[in-house]
Parts: sequence; C-alpha cells; structure tokens
Amino acid sequence: MNHFNRTTVLQNNSFHGKVPSEIDFLFSLRVLFLSNNSFQGTVPTNLTHCSELRELNLVDNKLEDKILEELGSLSKLRALGLANNNLTGRITASLGNLSSLSLLSVGDNNLEGSIPQELGRTTIERIQLGINRLTSTIPSSLYNLSNMRDIKLGAN
Repeated sequence: MNHFNRTTVLQNNSFHGKVPSEIDFLFSLRVLFLSNNSFQGTVPTNLTHCSELRELNLVDNKLEDKILEELGSLSKLRALGLANNNLTGRITASLGNLSSLSLLSVGDNNLEGSIPQELGRTTIERIQLGINRLTSTIPSSLYNLSNMRDIKLGAN
C-alpha cells in the first residue's frame, strides 16, 4: 500500500492565497495541518474528496464564508479545527454526521445562531465555540456525551 501523502503538515508558514484546489488529488490523506498561515477565501469543498481525512486543522488563517455542509461527509474525521478565521453563518448540523468527531474547534470567528442539537450524535470530547455570536441555550444532546471533557463557550 502506498503511504505517500498520508500526512501533510504545512503549519506556521506565510502561505497566502486560496487553499490549493489540487489537494483533492491526495485521496489517502489522513492529516492536513495548514494552521497559522494566511490562507484566504473559503474552506475548499474539494476537501471532501479526501475521504480518509481524520484531522483537518485550518486554525489561524483568514478564511471566510461559512462552515461547509459538505464537511459532514468526511465520515472518518476526528478533529476539525477552524478557529480564528473570519467564518460567518451557522454551525452546520451536518457535523453531527461525524460519529468519530472528538474535537471541534470553531471559536474566534463570526458564527451566529444556535449550537446544533445534532452534535450530540458525535463522540466529542472537546468543543471550542467561544468568541462568536452564538445564541440560544446549550442543546440537551451535549449533556449526554459521556466523553465530554472540555466545553468552551465564553464571549458569545
């Protein structure tokens, strides 16, 4: 089996522009760290072609628009980091499809609305939603997550 390009770590650089669309050619990619760069534009939809992806870290960039509903199709995803960008809109309920998700970090954006009840279908241990514009109450489904260790909701 070819193990080439299972992990791509390009964090802490000065990369800018859009996240390259060619990333979807990395079908066996399991880990993608592009944090702490200056990537702009949207979270690319073609990331959903990386069906083996387990960790996606795009923290500390300048990404805009919304959290893609299509990310909910990455069934093996365990960690999703989108914090400290310029994301807007709602936290998509499709993230509840990620039954293996243990870390969701989307704090320090401009997200609004409520926390989706569907997140209770995951195995989240750590959820970071602070420094957004979220409203409403904490969904009851989150209280039933037996693995929950850390929940950060401050400054909403």
